[in-house]
Amino acid sequence: MTESIVLHKWMNKDGRTIVLPSWMEGQEGVTNLQMPDDIRDISATQLYPIGTKLIDSDRVFYYAKASAVGVTNADLGVKNGYRQPVAYATVAAAAAKGATSLVIDVAATDGVAEDGVIAEDELAGGYVVIFGHDSDAHTCRIRANTAVAASGGEMTLTLQDEINATLVADSDHAECMHHWAYGCETNTSGLEPVVGVSHVVVTASYYFWLQTWGPCWLAPQGEVGDAAHDHQVVFRHDGSIDEHDYSDANVTKQQHAGFCLSHARAGGQAAAFIMLQICP
Repeated sequence: MTESIVLHKWMNKDGRTIVLPSWMEGQEGVTNLQMPDDIRDISATQLYPIGTKLIDSDRVFYYAKASAVGVTNADLGVKNGYRQPVAYATVAAAAAKGATSLVIDVAATDGVAEDGVIAEDELAGGYVVIFGHDSDAHTCRIRANTAVAASGGEMTLTLQDEINATLVADSDHAECMHHWAYGCETNTSGLEPVVGVSHVVVTASYYFWLQTWGPCWLAPQGEVGDAAHDHQVVFRHDGSIDEHDYSDANVTKQQHAGFCLSHARAGGQAAAFIMLQICP
């Protein structure tokens, strides 16, 4: 692999800054520092690497890709719809401590469609956790991956971080995940986490800007901000927000969303603007 290095200055335009992620193979727009025209821009064509960060004063956005479902409701939190693509996989080739390449066996039931298929560089920007037989587990960022055809097979991962132990083929194991902003969608499953807020409906497999921090509005349940000291909010299974009520089984263990920024002048629920707190 040829080493690729992207250098760019920290530029601020009208209070907005673009920050490119660690360089990842297979990502389009890797040198694009052009400010987006609008946070509601969507595109069938990839303009920035997945995970590119847009800092807009007190708001933070990340460049994301919708799943085959897409974002169908901009009033609700956006889920990471792609569950873990590679489960407990066997390390297929020995690797030395300090190596940045790892070969693993992808199972026939791995992949988004559970058919063993993983596209080239589909996992770029994601993570692998490595379970060495004589070392503690450790996590590395994935820079690139080779393609795997139907029914699974060997896949080579190029890593940003060094492997911290000697790995033995057919003895050690690893598991992988996509970048968390890859495969975003609207759904009502309680299994997927909310990864941000889209300010527009997004066509399936399109690219868009996902807000992860700062002031925003999401569809609230009636109890949000409805009483004194009623500030903390969590996501419900459908992506709406609700008060964090320990006595309500629907929300007591739910994901933290943020806190209320405003209440009605006479008290009680107003628009329920919130300070979103997912990824700064």
